[in-house]
Amino acid sequence: MVLRAPIVEKLLWRSRKAVLSRPSSIGAAGGAPVTVAGLFRTASGIGQSARACADGLEQAGVKVHRVDLSAAFGQEELPPDPRLLKKAPPGGTLIVHFNAPEIERALFLLGNWRGSGRWVIGMWVWEMPITPQDWKPATRWLSEIWVPSRFSYDALRPLTDKPMKIVPYFIPLPPPAPVQADGSKFTVIALGDGKSSFARKNLVAALAAFQSASLGPNSELILKTRNLEHSPVLRRELDAARANDPRIHLIDGSLRHEDLQALIGSATVLMSLHRSEGFGLTIAEAMLQGKPVIATGWSGNTDFMDANCAVPVPFRFVPVDDTYGVYRAMPGAVWAEPDIEFAARALTDLAADPERCAALGQAARTRILRFTTGEDYRNALLAVPPGDGGPMVANAYSH
Repeated sequence: MVLRAPIVEKLLWRSRKAVLSRPSSIGAAGGAPVTVAGLFRTASGIGQSARACADGLEQAGVKVHRVDLSAAFGQEELPPDPRLLKKAPPGGTLIVHFNAPEIERALFLLGNWRGSGRWVIGMWVWEMPITPQDWKPATRWLSEIWVPSRFSYDALRPLTDKPMKIVPYFIPLPPPAPVQADGSKFTVIALGDGKSSFARKNLVAALAAFQSASLGPNSELILKTRNLEHSPVLRRELDAARANDPRIHLIDGSLRHEDLQALIGSATVLMSLHRSEGFGLTIAEAMLQGKPVIATGWSGNTDFMDANCAVPVPFRFVPVDDTYGVYRAMPGAVWAEPDIEFAARALTDLAADPERCAALGQAARTRILRFTTGEDYRNALLAVPPGDGGPMVANAYSH
């Protein structure tokens, strides 16, 4: 959800197509200064996308200017950061972490007006196998597009012949969180954000799988949500489940990234019975902490998750039906309906076998350590796409 623009901005906005600069079509990405713009103070996946890009580039030795548009989009949730700027420096390379519906307004706010001469990269992510055609006009403002997964690449590629690169998200390396030993509490965590659609995140399926599993009283399910106030029906359903089962706990609200990571680190298993993922950031973050993951075996997370390092949950395809209104139905658009009974058995098996639980967590950490680094962003800045029009993959391990 994006709040309406202030009146002064709206007046200027009417002439945006007359003043917005077409992206540079000469040279290449990587020219200084390098600016990363996005919702740095927003505790959402798109906010973390901007923070990860800036952090990854800096770790790879690239000087970065961070420009925050959280206030302009009415989404200031996290504490101030002294590194954040309100204005982008002129010229160079601009990496914008906004999808097509917001990209024009973001570029306008960034002062990307006629004559700015920037190489503009849009970091886009999409969670459906088909992308709305009304995204296509926004590609005119970009020199190239980055996406975090093969799934997003395949969905967005038909929109444009602009260069497109697969650049997995950078995830800072935390210390491995211990998997609980035999006899301790078996904690399952599932996460969802209302602005990302609770239908897509499918917390109801995670709840059903937990309650169907044979776990006993020494177990618990943590449901970590954001923006639950916009979904009163789901709130009542989760509250009713908690009232009847003291093992279920609900945490709603925005957390700083380090606090969210600590919460994930306190769990035994992360479960994501999503219907689709553009990347699967929380899955990757849990794996990096050495956590066993039970997750739907489809969409963006399959770039880095398979049966050797996690428990992929089988599924069937169903037409997209988002009762929360985040994703509109399109002809031919489908997403996954995961097998809840399989997920319940997987929980039961992991709870009964702490050694397998620990081994799976170690395999997960080993796998993801090889997948995403700050070098990926630098490589994408400097690399030239192949002449056949195929994707440049910044991380060769991913495919």
